[in-house]
Amino acid sequence: MAIDIPDGCAALISLQCGVIGRGQAIENGLHPASINTLLRTGRWQHLHRGVYAVFTGPPGDDARRWSALVRAGPHSMLSHQTAAELYGFGDRYGSRDPPLHVTVPRERNPRHIRGVVVHRVERAGRGRHPYLLPPRTRIDATILDLVDAASSADEAFGWICRATGKGLTTAGRLRGEAERYVKLRWRGPILEALEDVGRGV
Repeated sequence: MAIDIPDGCAALISLQCGVIGRGQAIENGLHPASINTLLRTGRWQHLHRGVYAVFTGPPGDDARRWSALVRAGPHSMLSHQTAAELYGFGDRYGSRDPPLHVTVPRERNPRHIRGVVVHRVERAGRGRHPYLLPPRTRIDATILDLVDAASSADEAFGWICRATGKGLTTAGRLRGEAERYVKLRWRGPILEALEDVGRGV
């Protein structure tokens, strides 16, 4: 049975690399019965609860990222190691499918999402990049999130070295961003290190 996908729904599927949420599909004109038929016949597949891929076979990296964001809900964004990978200074730690990191507003508390680490923060929108897709934290916010999560000062400084070494940010910008953080792990050593980096050390 042929099912017509409304234009708004098709546009969203294209934007989200073949991924769509049940609520998104219904809001854009697709009837719930049509969604059930697409799933039952195998034309669509479940990725997370209420989140579907409109293709068969395993999802690629882009679809995995979008599925995590759709499942996490409005105002969610990729962050930490996942955002660092998108910016070109992260790594996969030898894992083919590493956990995805998603940041959501503090008032949201999505239930466990398979393969996703959820971070809840106050004023989440402040750290969001204004236009890059998929939604992600800004480069300086990404670096400082990784600094804050580091298990040692050396690891924290390593993230700064990676990003500044690639010319993605500057010591001055990072210092300015750090001043916005009420609490920042390794604040003292990192601010001293940024002074050295700023002087070209």
